[in-house]
Amino acid sequence: MSAFATISHPPCRNFVAGLCTYGERCRFMHTSTSSKTHPPKTNSMNQNRIARQLTKILRHGVTRNPTLAPLLRPDGFVPLTAILSGLGLTISNDMILKILQSCSKQRMAVAHRTAAGLSILAHLTMTVLPPQSELFIRANQGHTVKGLVESELLTAITLKEATGMVAIHGTYTQALPLIRKSGGLSRMKRNHVHLASSLTAQSGMRKDCTAVIHVKVDEAIEGGLAFFRSANGVLLCSGDERGILPATYFAQITDREGGVLVEEARVDRVCTPVPEQQKVSGARGWKAREKRSRSQAVVLYELSVREAARLS
Repeated sequence: MSAFATISHPPCRNFVAGLCTYGERCRFMHTSTSSKTHPPKTNSMNQNRIARQLTKILRHGVTRNPTLAPLLRPDGFVPLTAILSGLGLTISNDMILKILQSCSKQRMAVAHRTAAGLSILAHLTMTVLPPQSELFIRANQGHTVKGLVESELLTAITLKEATGMVAIHGTYTQALPLIRKSGGLSRMKRNHVHLASSLTAQSGMRKDCTAVIHVKVDEAIEGGLAFFRSANGVLLCSGDERGILPATYFAQITDREGGVLVEEARVDRVCTPVPEQQKVSGARGWKAREKRSRSQAVVLYELSVREAARLS
């Protein structure tokens, strides 16, 4: 074989979904016309894998894809056929219905196009979906894409409804120094900070979180923050002008069993923003929580509390 023979690389799935950021440096092929060596994905694909692909592009990739971006509605819906085409998927309505019904967190919703407009379907009770050409799909929450209108995607929580309401945000003990450094909960790259209505809620927090931040919703709304509820029951806050839900609205911080880690009287001290030069050692590694033991996390947390007490 010639030393100059062309090396065949598999196609870049992120490029097809409009998510690849490597450009010419990507080691996979940037083409959507590779069906000769890589046939279209079919129903034999793992159902969970398809669900993850759909959720990912609906939350983060629609506006990055030049074909899908013009099709995004203010309420987050996109034509189902366009999404499937963008992902290179060929799947039946039965598979779509199974994906929607099997998701315990109900991350996605579908709507039927009628003469009067879009009608959101109660897919949990359905046995057959309308033709795919008449269906639209969206992610219920978790977006980073811009251009969505909150009033069309979400339901606003009023001050009257929020009276006495305490929402919870699940995080990790090793992340508390970062929360303290920023002065509250950051929405990061997402459009909202995510919260749950209770520890037993299906959506709104991860099941493996080790710290629970209790937020006084009514006081936060009185302070000028906006709160919303998604179709799958997740509570959302867009934060202040910095995208932060300030620690002044924290009631307390507990573990999952309800044991108090930080009482209300000390929350502000523990979560006061830290000057840039006073970084807490080890805070950068919190994303690798799977590789850290619980004892290491506790040590990091105790260090942050001690430093906060020293600074006060």
